[in-house]
Amino acid sequence: MLDAIVIGNDHYNTLNVVRALGRENIRVNVVVQHHSSKSFVLKSKYIFKGYVVKDLTASWLIDNFAKVGTKIPILTTSDALASFLDANYNVLASHFVLSSVKNIEGQLTKFMDKNLQLIYAKAAGFDVPFSISINLKNLSAETLDFVRFPCIIKPEASIGGSKNDFRICHSIEELKNSLNELSTHVNSVLVQDFIPNDEVILIAGVRTIDGENFVYGEVNKTKHGKETNNLGLNCFGAWNFESELAERCKRYVDSIDYHGCYSVDAVRIRTASTDNVRRLNYFMEINLRTDGLLYFYTKAGINIPAIWVKSCYGLPIKINLKKTEVYGMNEFLYIKNRPYNIKDFLKADVFSTFSLRDIKPFIFRFMYHE
Repeated sequence: MLDAIVIGNDHYNTLNVVRALGRENIRVNVVVQHHSSKSFVLKSKYIFKGYVVKDLTASWLIDNFAKVGTKIPILTTSDALASFLDANYNVLASHFVLSSVKNIEGQLTKFMDKNLQLIYAKAAGFDVPFSISINLKNLSAETLDFVRFPCIIKPEASIGGSKNDFRICHSIEELKNSLNELSTHVNSVLVQDFIPNDEVILIAGVRTIDGENFVYGEVNKTKHGKETNNLGLNCFGAWNFESELAERCKRYVDSIDYHGCYSVDAVRIRTASTDNVRRLNYFMEINLRTDGLLYFYTKAGINIPAIWVKSCYGLPIKINLKKTEVYGMNEFLYIKNRPYNIKDFLKADVFSTFSLRDIKPFIFRFMYHE
């Protein structure tokens, strides 16, 4: 039997990676980094061994999972944990198969820099918003003269802040106040033109150990978060087989020589002229890890986590792709952020947490009030 290790937070992203692997009869070992021993993820029936840790270390992973003669593939579900594995790549790569950029320690974290991502995205054919990188520890007043409004502020590195640090500003006064507030705990930010997120797109894929790139379709987040700290988070959406962005994603990932699961966030807008309507696809960011919306893809017959694991063992990859739309819902986020519509619940083919085939995580997440 194939073994895999999933390392993540107590989050539906981790849960759905576990489910995707378990349904392919892959033996799943799970490490949940969490402040509490209560973990709804660990209630999944697909878990072989499960652990909750508060502070993960490389030595703990080696002591608990290293096997002589066998390198077990690791998947991770958060930026911070992906960066942790990357920072310990030289130690861990002797025992495990890790996602990496160029198989070099530190390179994956380097490419979490959003400013660097924009350079590669533009080269890959994406539209990119006008952006300015600002060092908050050495802020020059002249730099702000180039900012256009409305703008959005983001921590420049994914691990250097969170979505709670995002700010939308409509004036120079708002911008200065926001930068001053963020400077207490963030070193550098990216200030970009704010692109209205009426049509938010996610494309997920995986580049295998031997460099084969699997990208099929895209998720249109038709109903998503509206607050600054949850802009673009899916409440209800649809996966479609066709995606004009698949080849751009492949070019991007190939160009940095990344191996592992990934996802790309984009915003699509349409600009009308006298003779046609032009579609612009603005690159927002790339996540060099698994994505929270992989449950759409698994339902569509594209088991991205299993593709990665099987490639690590040198096994052939088979895709049982459906070309019909797949509707998915993050039921907890939907209830919190959207006007309740029973039709959406009835239309959904798959949910972020609820599953009759694996019901305990949903029950315990509801009990824990997460």
